[in-house]
Amino acid sequence: MMTRKALARQEESKFQITLQELKATKELVEQLLREREDNEKELLDVLEKNKQCKKELSELHCNYLIITEEKDRLQLVIEGFDQCRSEYEKALRLISGLEQQLKEANDCIYKLESEQTKVMASQNQSLYDELVGCAPSLVSASLNINPVTIGLTTEDFIECSVKRGVVKCSRNRLRKYIKLNRSSEIPAQNASEQKSPMKFDAQIRSSKTLDAR
Repeated sequence: MMTRKALARQEESKFQITLQELKATKELVEQLLREREDNEKELLDVLEKNKQCKKELSELHCNYLIITEEKDRLQLVIEGFDQCRSEYEKALRLISGLEQQLKEANDCIYKLESEQTKVMASQNQSLYDELVGCAPSLVSASLNINPVTIGLTTEDFIECSVKRGVVKCSRNRLRKYIKLNRSSEIPAQNASEQKSPMKFDAQIRSSKTLDAR
């Protein structure tokens, strides 16, 4: 059997072990408390950062909405530019077509006016030949009297010719020639490229022989 002294030592040993365990537990508790405080601080920092991030995210979202609206507005402007460019190109093609048609029309007008001028000149020449045939003495080269030039498109020529008796054709024929000669001058005034219509002059030579007739 163990004595009281041995039992006391045994109890004391157990007490020392328990005391050491208690100290270790206390130190562990203090360490856990410090860690908890550190964790709480970190958690507060994380919460603060989370709050800041939420604020920044809200600002970024607002900026995103503004940028999206601006993008939509610019997209509409770009679409308007594209539409204007399409209409501009269409207008250019239309203008080119109209210019080509205008060129063709001008060429056609020039051709028709040239033909009309030729026809008028031919008619004037025919009528002139007819007038000369009616009064061959007008073109006689055997007279030595200075020639007097009078335009066939004036009324004075008719009066002068009739009074002198050198024109054997009627007044109506002369008026017809004057009308044709005047009408042939109209196309030449509209087209600067064309020359002036042919104008015939008659040289009336007065002589004693004509006066005798």
